[in-house]
Amino acid sequence: MDDTPLVNRAGELATHWLADLPKRLAHVRGVADATARVAARADPKRAAELTAAAWLHDIGYAPRLAVSGFHPVDGARFVRSQGFPEVVVSLVAFHTGAETEATVGA
Repeated sequence: MDDTPLVNRAGELATHWLADLPKRLAHVRGVADATARVAARADPKRAAELTAAAWLHDIGYAPRLAVSGFHPVDGARFVRSQGFPEVVVSLVAFHTGAETEATVGA
């Protein structure tokens, strides 16, 4: 896996904040591993940002970070507060099919 400082910091934060959610953390690890492999070939210049976003994409599920109850927004807010590049913040904020999720049952 990409071991840049950006990716290392993202992995540390995800591991810390999702420690009480082991299934979620396992999912995040798997996504980060797969992203690192694909991004290294598809877009090496952005691999670290993509992999960091993969580590952080579900961090908004952490109970202590949940403010709005919508994990992409809560996650992006936290990621921004930690000083990650805006591309990482955006990937966290928009990683889900939010429009579909928001209209289900409406």
